[in-house]
Amino acid sequence: MTFYGNRKRHELIALGAKTRKSTQNGGWNAHKGAFGLSNRIPYGNQGRTRRGVIAVDFDGVLSKYDGLKGINKLGEPLKDAVESINSLYDEGYVIKIYTARQITPQLIEWLKKHGFKWHEIMKKEGFDVLIDDRVIQFNGSWKRVMNSIKKFQPYWKKKL
Repeated sequence: MTFYGNRKRHELIALGAKTRKSTQNGGWNAHKGAFGLSNRIPYGNQGRTRRGVIAVDFDGVLSKYDGLKGINKLGEPLKDAVESINSLYDEGYVIKIYTARQITPQLIEWLKKHGFKWHEIMKKEGFDVLIDDRVIQFNGSWKRVMNSIKKFQPYWKKKL
């Protein structure tokens, strides 16, 4: 299930909001984002230019994690996580929290309490290893990740 800030997609549609799925041709993805403020992020070339979409795992990337202790047992934010995510958000990136954890009101409140800015929370199916051409492995250092994001290109775009 996908959440847009505090709302599920079907709740937004009931409120008359357009979502990316309901407006495929450059429509607005309306939702509640950080701090409960209404955000409108254009997809396509309308309005503000977006830099890209960044999906960020929750456990072990945003929060301390040493194995699931319960669905509402959430670790403290990792060093530099809030500042890094908020910097990317402010630069125009669309931030999607991508988690195998059950999406609960406590998870949403945790993000707000610690000041994270984000656009969407997405549920991912469990897997042990992700093999993809657009991945930056989190190694415990947000400073290293931020440097990697600025230089990132998939292997097939790099000049050999």
